[in-house]
Amino acid sequence: MSEDCLSLNVICPEQAKAGKLPVAVGGLYSGGSANPSTNLTHSVYQSTLAGKPIIAVSLNYRLTAFGFLSGSPEVSKHGSLNNGLRDQRLALRWIQENIETFGGDPAKVIIWGESSGALSVGKQLIAYQGRNDGLFRGAIMDSGGMVEKWPYNIANATAYGEDLYRNLTATTGCLNETSSLERLRDLPIEQLSAALKYSATPVFAGTGLGPWLTVVDGSVNTDSDFARLIASAGPDEQAIETLEILYPNVNAVGLPMDYHPTASDDAARGVQYKRAVAFLTDAVETSSRRLTLDTWAKANATAYSARLDLIPMDLPSYLGAFHGADLNIVFNNINSTGSNIGSTAYASPQFRLASELMSRSWVSFVHDLNPNGHGVPHVPKWPAWQIENSAEVGSSFVFVAKANDSRSAYVELDTYKLAQTRYINSIWSTQLNY
Repeated sequence: MSEDCLSLNVICPEQAKAGKLPVAVGGLYSGGSANPSTNLTHSVYQSTLAGKPIIAVSLNYRLTAFGFLSGSPEVSKHGSLNNGLRDQRLALRWIQENIETFGGDPAKVIIWGESSGALSVGKQLIAYQGRNDGLFRGAIMDSGGMVEKWPYNIANATAYGEDLYRNLTATTGCLNETSSLERLRDLPIEQLSAALKYSATPVFAGTGLGPWLTVVDGSVNTDSDFARLIASAGPDEQAIETLEILYPNVNAVGLPMDYHPTASDDAARGVQYKRAVAFLTDAVETSSRRLTLDTWAKANATAYSARLDLIPMDLPSYLGAFHGADLNIVFNNINSTGSNIGSTAYASPQFRLASELMSRSWVSFVHDLNPNGHGVPHVPKWPAWQIENSAEVGSSFVFVAKANDSRSAYVELDTYKLAQTRYINSIWSTQLNY
């Protein structure tokens, strides 16, 4: 084990011999590109079938304290903040210098991430006041972006980072050193790695080191429970009361839509589970997506929005179209045995069609900056996000694969819970920690 992990994997189709192919830079996914469900090989294969051949590059970068150490003036003084993002930037520079050797076009690079990887892509878009240094010409962000505040529910990110740094240095015996940073650098990597995994530490006993997500469990049973859930995100009393009204305890308007809880479900997950999921979905994902798209549209930037109505077979309905359910589909790895979901969940012809359409739409964007060159017949055109209409909302392209809908895709005006997300965005910068 070492920090000598800055490697890349380049996947080339046969057409790369002719040179000048567009390039998708990935590896920025939950689980990483080593996971069979997020491997880029099938994306490259689908690009050739669509007549839009691309080269795919996945990259490694440092994580946890190795890549994102903060919380001490020493770290900032020595220029060691955001090393994981710097690793990504270095990989992009390497691609500019070397991708032509593999048949790629350095002027046609797209960066692509999902979940935490999408947050990384978002940070690359706004880093250095938005300067991209010619390293990429576009971006794909799946379930994340530059607007999300990570980790969630942290009101004071500076204090949080200081606590983590103090926790790490206390756990490793470096807290009282003259230079705790230099002492950390001198530690054997095995000792530092073990400290990052340790679950009982001097500062956060029993919680371990690192960010922790908000989790919906069986505790949201009453209006008071729901109010506490909202309060954990940081809003004031007036905002909490407004959000309680905007997200009523009515299962018919909660999420997942196709989940109809029984009494035993209520006992297992909470009577107001659907209410809580609806709020958290909008607070974490939907609101930030709309805010980003509207901002770009006002700046005359071209962007495309997608919504995924993908309900894997044989999985509990309370999961709905959950975070990460699309990974096997967008990478066309529906037969993967390395997925946490399993290949049987994607066994239907409808999922295979959805996977073909999604994977080819993504590579079409990499190739042309337009997702419509997928070559799949009988599919509506995916429109760019425009807000110059009476409703001042854009349209999303909806990918469908579920038992009670025979469509593969359709276009919708993106008005779902519009009042709710507009209110969330109105208080997001000052009150919400999402």
